[in-house]
Amino acid sequence: MAGHSSQERTTSTVLIIGEFSAVGGTRTYIEHLISFYQKRVQTLVLLGTTDSDETMAKYAELHDVTYIPLSELYGHPEPGGAPYFPFKLRSERELLQKFIESINPDVVVASVGTPGKFLGHMGSGRPSIYILHTYPGTRGKGRFATALRGFAIFSRLPRGIRFITVSNFSKDRMDRVWGLGFPKNRVRVLYNTAGPILSRSIKPASGEIVLTLGHVASFKNPESWISIARKVLAQRPDAKFIWVGPGPLLNHCQEQVAAAGLGGKILFVGGSSDVWQYYQEASVYVQTSLVESLGISVLDSMRHGIPSVVNNIGGLPEVVIDKRTGFVESVNDEHAFAARIVSLLESAVLREAMGEAARDLYAAKFSPTSWEKSFDNLHKSWLQRWFARSTQ
Repeated sequence: MAGHSSQERTTSTVLIIGEFSAVGGTRTYIEHLISFYQKRVQTLVLLGTTDSDETMAKYAELHDVTYIPLSELYGHPEPGGAPYFPFKLRSERELLQKFIESINPDVVVASVGTPGKFLGHMGSGRPSIYILHTYPGTRGKGRFATALRGFAIFSRLPRGIRFITVSNFSKDRMDRVWGLGFPKNRVRVLYNTAGPILSRSIKPASGEIVLTLGHVASFKNPESWISIARKVLAQRPDAKFIWVGPGPLLNHCQEQVAAAGLGGKILFVGGSSDVWQYYQEASVYVQTSLVESLGISVLDSMRHGIPSVVNNIGGLPEVVIDKRTGFVESVNDEHAFAARIVSLLESAVLREAMGEAARDLYAAKFSPTSWEKSFDNLHKSWLQRWFARSTQ
C-alpha cells in the first residue's frame, strides 16, 4: 500500500466490507467509498462479496486498495439463499472476527444491500459504520428484532457502532422492524450520489424514448412496466421503451414482448457496461419498482436532465418532487402512470422544465460534493479520534 502524509491522514487502516454485484447502486457506492477513504487513510482494504470480479480487482489495484473476495474466507463461493438474517449471523461472525483481527483496522465500514448482512462484524471492539442501502421487510418483524437485540447484547455492541441509511423511509423502516431503539444520533440518513454534475444537454424536441435501468427482477415490477408501455404505445405509437439491465426475468420478459409482436417497441437489452448512451437519448425515465430505498438510476436520470415517473414507494418520493421534477404515482395505478408518461412525451416544454428542475435538485442535494461533505461531517461527529481533521 502507498504511504500518505500523516499531516493529512489521521487513520492508518480502514476495512470496507462490501456487498455488491456486477452492476447497480451498491457497486457504485463502493467506488464512492474508495474515493473518499483513499484521500484520508494510509491503508484501505476491501472485502467483497463477488467471487470473481476482474473489473473490481482492476479498479482496486488502480486506486491502491487491497481487494479480497469473500470466498477466500469461506474457501469456496459465498453461500447464498434467503432468508439471510438472522440465521447466518453466528457463522458470519466467526469468520469476520478472525479476519478483522488479522487486518487490525482502525475503522470498519460495512456497505450492504441485504438487511442484516455483515452485522457479524459487530463486537470486534472497533468503531464501525454500517451502511444499509435497502430496508428490512415487515415479515417476521418480531423474530428479527428479537434476534438482532440478542446478537447486539451477545456481542457487547460498542459505542462506536453507527448506522447510515440512504433515505428517511429506510431509516424509519429499520427502526420499526429491527426495534433497536438507538438514539437518533446513532442512525443518520445520507443520500446517495450517482456521479458528477453534467452539463446541460439538449434533448430532441420529438423525443419518444422511455428508459428504465435495473435488474429485471420481480421487485422491480417488469410485468407492470410492460403493461404500462403497451398503454402508452396505444396513444403514442412512435414511442420506444428500453429496459437496460440483467436479471432472472430477462428471458421471460423478452419472450413475452416478442409474443405480443412488440419486440421493436419494447426492448429488454440486458446488461450494458456503457449506459451513458441510453441516458443521452432518453426523454423520460420510469421506475415501477415495488421496493426501492432511493433509486440510484433515478439520480442518474436527474443529473442527465431527464424527468422521471415513479411509484410512490420507499425513498422514491424523497428523490422525485411530484409535478416539479417528475411525477409520483400510486403503486399499481397503471392508467395514471401511463397518462403521466404520455403528458411528458407530448410536451417538449414540460420535459425541458422538469428535466432542468431535476438537474438543479441533483446539484443541490445529491452531487458527489454534497455526499462527500456530509460523509466527512459524519466522521468528524462520530469518529473524532480517527478523523479529527479534514483534507478539504
